[in-house]
Amino acid sequence: MAKRSTRSTPQIATPAPAAPAYAATCRALLVHAAPAERDDARAQAIAEAAVHAVMGEAVRVEALGPGARDYRVTRLDGRAMDPGKAWSHTRALQAHRDIADAEPAIDQPGLEPPPGTLAPPAAGPALRPRDFSAEAPLPCARTNTEWSLELCRVKEAWALMPPTPQGRVKGEGIVIGHPDTGYTGHAEIIDMPSRVRVADSFDFVLRTPDARDPLEAGNPGHGTTTASVIMSSTGGAGATFVSGVAPAATIVPLRVTPRVVLLGFDRLAEAIRYATDRGCHVISMSLGGVTPSGALERAIAYAVSEGVVVLAAAGNVWPWVVYPARYDQVIACAACNCQRAIWSKSASGDTVDVTAPGESVWVARPGKDVGQADDIVDVGSGTSYAVATTAGACALWLAFHGRVTLITRYGKGQIAAVFKEVLMTQGVDTPRGWRTDKHGAGILNVEKLLRAPLPSTPPASGLRVRASVVPRGQNDVDRFLPYYPDATPDQVRSGLVRLLGTTDAQLPVVLAELGDELLFHVATNPDVRARVIARPGPKKRGQLLTPRATPGAAPRGAPAARLPREGSKALLSRLA
Repeated sequence: MAKRSTRSTPQIATPAPAAPAYAATCRALLVHAAPAERDDARAQAIAEAAVHAVMGEAVRVEALGPGARDYRVTRLDGRAMDPGKAWSHTRALQAHRDIADAEPAIDQPGLEPPPGTLAPPAAGPALRPRDFSAEAPLPCARTNTEWSLELCRVKEAWALMPPTPQGRVKGEGIVIGHPDTGYTGHAEIIDMPSRVRVADSFDFVLRTPDARDPLEAGNPGHGTTTASVIMSSTGGAGATFVSGVAPAATIVPLRVTPRVVLLGFDRLAEAIRYATDRGCHVISMSLGGVTPSGALERAIAYAVSEGVVVLAAAGNVWPWVVYPARYDQVIACAACNCQRAIWSKSASGDTVDVTAPGESVWVARPGKDVGQADDIVDVGSGTSYAVATTAGACALWLAFHGRVTLITRYGKGQIAAVFKEVLMTQGVDTPRGWRTDKHGAGILNVEKLLRAPLPSTPPASGLRVRASVVPRGQNDVDRFLPYYPDATPDQVRSGLVRLLGTTDAQLPVVLAELGDELLFHVATNPDVRARVIARPGPKKRGQLLTPRATPGAAPRGAPAARLPREGSKALLSRLA
């Protein structure tokens, strides 16, 4: 069906109104229980018994999906948990013989920093929540709605003849799981026959079928903007339109958050399992959070083992790459602009795999979603659109070679590794002076990706391949290094020893007990982050350690007051 003409508003965004400072909210705990038990009902009973033994009977224990051994623990009265007590409960649960792992499900800072999580504040105008952009579009993007397709040579890829009879063009037959804020009825993504699988969609926030976006304050329509970059049909009736990278692919919307600046990994982990079980072949995540999650990593591993390629945004404004993009099993996408330069607000680091268009990308945006009369097409910026572009390219690659053919050749558990290897070794352009240790292997070139010969076997390193360095084994201190991109490992280790009042030899023991909690506070609280590498001043007995004023240290105020409210007694006593 031909798309209707939509309104165009490529203008400078108005600054966002001040948002409240971040404060940790813990909705649940996550436990990994009875991992060796094959029967779901028996595993559920074991998990319930273990949780009730530690926390009493006033909690509910629910699996994150069929076959999952990760369980969400919530209060029966529906109230949130005190963050400090949640960390204490987590350690008690980890000590139980039937529980392999536990973590608090905290709504943490997401794809870009909410107020109170970075210090000093990012330079420049505030980002607008609707599209993460406060700049006027560059001249090369202002009037060319398909510049991102041209830069990545997407149309040339569409014109290629598949190598086997099973191959298809434009992503036909590929299903993309899309955890985000949900979908709307925008004409750019709803066509006939519909390629938005509403019947399989789900709202993990409200726990109801149908992931329609209620357009809450924060990032209204974010799921629509990213979906349009992935799979909007080509062309349009007017001068402004969106052409998706994979215009014949199908998408399954999954609402996991009202706004991508805050995210609960329990919902995301559940959505990944759901998408895998519903037959999705690609999962595109234009979202993320600042700390790791065992439950999320296990959900991703499950998806990969079932032949799903998982991709995620590297992050906006953060000076490090966010999770889940940081995981080796996920393809991490940074953002560039129409001049092939890195978007100034794109996260960077050695865990980035590839860069794709993300600044001033043309997207579909709903108005009030009262009907298609108020549909909008305009520009938006963010690594959200870089991963959407790359996910569309992945759909083209799977369809081009024939997914069944690829599974027959490599096995379904190796599909993601083969795609990642081909993408990073042959599916990019690498400009002169390119920093592979910051921005991945290069800028996505979809024609090269599809023309690249397939390897005879999967890579021996699997998904651990990096653009710049061979990853090394991690210890407990290594987990803190991404949050200090300008510090050496020795500086971070010494700072942790000083902050925790321990010795270098005993540091692994202390971090084994308190490391997960301390890592969360380092990632989300600039005051705690500064204490690790700040030069300590005199400390009175019983007083929390505070650094002397240093350039870039967090200002006294809300972040400094958060730790006593959000820290566990065990951590606070260690820091006293």
